[in-house]
Amino acid sequence: EGYFVGVEDPTFFDARCTRFLGVNYDDLVKRTLEGGSDDEILEWCFGRGRRPSAEEIGIWNAFLSKRGWRDEASADLEAAKKRSGLGDRVDIQTWIDLHDAEEGRTPRK
Repeated sequence: EGYFVGVEDPTFFDARCTRFLGVNYDDLVKRTLEGGSDDEILEWCFGRGRRPSAEEIGIWNAFLSKRGWRDEASADLEAAKKRSGLGDRVDIQTWIDLHDAEEGRTPRK
């Protein structure tokens, strides 16, 4: 709860991920709710959409891991930190850091 889920906004992680994989968001939700491991669901995505190259995956991972750090999403990240009561946390510099902190994990250094 509280995360931007779905594809209503093209900048939401879910929207970006489903476009990257070439799968329909609603179909992916349905498949996920049927159960299975992360690897099984990812293979399902590859079979229904596209299988990115190793280079594309590296670029995607780098983009996602830095989202909110010195980019156009920085202001939204700061606002989300404040809404979560984490506005004073200087160790939260990316959206992934925020998700980790909200779920009780220490953000990576």
